[in-house]
Amino acid sequence: AIYHTNGDHILLGTNGSVEILLTQKNNTTSLQSVRGHSGSIYDMAISPKGNLVVTGGDDHFVYLYKFENNQLTDPSFSGRFESSVYTVSFSFDGSLLAYAGGDGIIRIQSSQDSQNVRVIKGHHSGYIKTVAFDPKRQYLASAGEDGRLNIFDYVHNDE
Repeated sequence: AIYHTNGDHILLGTNGSVEILLTQKNNTTSLQSVRGHSGSIYDMAISPKGNLVVTGGDDHFVYLYKFENNQLTDPSFSGRFESSVYTVSFSFDGSLLAYAGGDGIIRIQSSQDSQNVRVIKGHHSGYIKTVAFDPKRQYLASAGEDGRLNIFDYVHNDE
């Protein structure tokens, strides 16, 4: 579960669906549930402007949703892996998203048109647990099952 940037909504990844909950004091109300994945959602992220939501799951897919007028659109396909997707992340300006999973590959793509920007391979043995962009828009960090932290300069293609 993650809070939306507006502070009034919680987005909850359930078994294949994203649910929007309105929070008011000690009360939560379900507003919408949108199905995308065919299995469990492992990770989700909200863009800094709050207009996009990305999810990754055990069905090997990444889905991108638009968040408008307190509602999610039906998901658009964003990418497919050969294995489960464990982590998703937006860049600090929301223009890029990164996702990774059980195959040890990190994909970076445009959040606007889903075009691949970069594919980073072979830097972890085992699955990748998390990816994160730095606020200076140059580096991407990843941590894997192997216990290693890797930092990549995705702007200059240095690995």
